[in-house]
Amino acid sequence: RQAQGQEGLPLGQVKVQVQLRYTKPDGEQRLLVRTLALPITVNREEAEADIDATVLALHTIQGAARLAQMGRYPDARVSQISAQRLLQRAMYTEAHQQAYLSYIVQAEKLDQFMREAEMQEKVFGTSKCRPKTRDDEASKAMYQMKNVCRTAFFARE
Repeated sequence: RQAQGQEGLPLGQVKVQVQLRYTKPDGEQRLLVRTLALPITVNREEAEADIDATVLALHTIQGAARLAQMGRYPDARVSQISAQRLLQRAMYTEAHQQAYLSYIVQAEKLDQFMREAEMQEKVFGTSKCRPKTRDDEASKAMYQMKNVCRTAFFARE
C-alpha cells in the first residue's frame, strides 16, 4: 500500500486543475475543467528536462515588456536573465536551441528599449510622468513585445 498525502494523493504527486472558459461561435459559453495528478521532483535536471522552451521564452518576453512599460526595468532584466539561464540549461533539442536563439533576439530588442528609456529618464527626469511622455514608436514597441505571438517570435527580425 502506497503512502497517502493530502487529498488522498500518493506522496510525490500534486493535483493541478486547469479551467478554460470560452464562448462558442453561436454565443454559448462553456467551461472546460481538467484535473490531473502530476508527479513532483526535487531533481532539477528531471524537472527541466521537458520544458517547452517556446512557452517559457514567450511568457518571459511578454512579462518583461509589461514590467518595462511600468518602468520596472531592473525587475524586467532579472526575469529575462533567469529565463535565459534556464533556457541555456535546457538546450537538449534543436527546438530548444531555436527557441533560445529567438529569445535572445527578442530579449535584446527589449533590453535596448529599456537602456534608451533609462537614459532618457536620466537626462530629462521623466520617470514620474513616464506613460504620458513615451513617444509613439516606444509605445508601439512595448505593445508588440507584450503581445508577441509564436510566429513573430520565431521571425527573428
